[in-house]
Amino acid sequence: MKSNKSVNASKSTDRVDLPARVPDFNRHVYSVLGLPVDAVTLDDAVARLSQAVNTRHALILGTPNLNNVILSRNDSEYRDSFVFADLSIADGMPLVLASRLMGIPICQRVAGASLFQRLVDGAAGALSIFFFGGPDGIAAKAAERLNRKQGKVRCAGFLSPGFGSVLTMSGDEIIDTINHSRADMLVLALGSKKGQAWIYRNAQRITAPIVCHLGAVINFQAGSVLRAPEMLQQLGLEWLWRIKEEPSLWRRYFFDFLAFIRYFLRPAMLCAWHRRFSAPSPEDCTRARLEISIHHQTHFLRFQGGWCESNLESVRAAFTRATSQKADFVLDLGELSYGDAAFIGLLMIAYGHQLRSNRGFRILPLGSSVVKIFRRHSAEFLLDANSSGTRRRITGQES
Repeated sequence: MKSNKSVNASKSTDRVDLPARVPDFNRHVYSVLGLPVDAVTLDDAVARLSQAVNTRHALILGTPNLNNVILSRNDSEYRDSFVFADLSIADGMPLVLASRLMGIPICQRVAGASLFQRLVDGAAGALSIFFFGGPDGIAAKAAERLNRKQGKVRCAGFLSPGFGSVLTMSGDEIIDTINHSRADMLVLALGSKKGQAWIYRNAQRITAPIVCHLGAVINFQAGSVLRAPEMLQQLGLEWLWRIKEEPSLWRRYFFDFLAFIRYFLRPAMLCAWHRRFSAPSPEDCTRARLEISIHHQTHFLRFQGGWCESNLESVRAAFTRATSQKADFVLDLGELSYGDAAFIGLLMIAYGHQLRSNRGFRILPLGSSVVKIFRRHSAEFLLDANSSGTRRRITGQES
C-alpha cells in the first residue's frame, strides 16, 4: 500500500465509540429513480452535518447522481450503500428534473462539492477533515492548501492508498490511521464503485461522525481540476465543464443519458401520470389502515388502502418503535391500493436500517397491481430484500 500521512495525524491509540446510528423516520425522503433522496436545501444539509459533529452521532452522507442510479441498477451492494445513508442529497441535476416530473418536492440540486465548499467557508464552524484517496500526491496537496488557509476547517490527516482492492484498503492499519486522526469528517475519493463499496464494508468501523464519498472534491481542493463557474452550476450544465476539464468523461455522460432514456424516463412519466390521475383522494387517505402484530422479535405490519406523504405519521411511529426494539420487519402490502414516492422512500429507510443492523426485512408475496407500484418507482429490489438484501433471514412465523 502506498500512503502519505499528514503530520497532523494524532499518535493516540485510543478509540472513540460513537453512539449507535438511529434511523430518522421523520426525514422528508423520497424514492427517486430507485434511490432515496432527501428534500433538503444546501443550508439544511450544512445544519445536519453540523449537528452530527456536535452530537457525535454518526452520519453517512450519500450524494446520488444519474451515474449512481445507472450503476445501482445491476449492483445490489452498490445500491444498498446509498440506501443506508443517513442523509442523501440530490447531487445530479437529472435527479432534480426527474423529481419535478414526478411531483416530488426536491426543488434544488445540492452538489456534494458545493456542500463541502460551504463547510470549508466555515458554515458549520470548526471542523477537521480526513482525505482518503485521490491520485498520488493530490490528497497531500489538498491537505496543504486547506491548512494554509488557517480557517475553521483543517485537514487532520490523509492517505493515498493507490489502486488496491477494497479488501486491501480495509485493513486495521488503515482504519486505525483514520480513527487516530480524530477527524470529524472522512472524505473518500476512490472512484464511485470502490468508494461506495468501502463505505458499505467499513462505515461502522469509522469513528468520524461523517463519512462520505465526494469524488472530485479532493481534486478541486488540490487545484488539479477546476470546478465549473457558478453560472453553469446554476443552469445544471456543470457536466459540460467537467468534460472540458476531463475529456474522458464524455463517454460516461453519453451512455448515462441513453440509459436514463431507456430505463428510467418511462417509470418517471408513469409516476407523474398516476399521481395526476390515480392518486387517492384525501378521504381515501384518512381511511388507510396499518395493523401491527408482534411475535417474539418480529413486527408484522399490514397496510391497507392508499399511503402518501399526508398520512405517513403512523408508519413513521411504527418503524421508530420497531427499530428501537431491534425487531425484524415483515410487511404485508397485499391490500395496498396506492403508494407514493414518500411511502416508498420510508420503506427504503427501514430497509437500509435493517440492512446495516443485521436485522430482517421482508415483504410478503404480492399481486401484480402492487408490484407495479414498486416498478413505477424503480424500487423492485425491496420486494426481494429477504433473499438478496438483508444479511440474515427472518425466522419468525406469520400470524
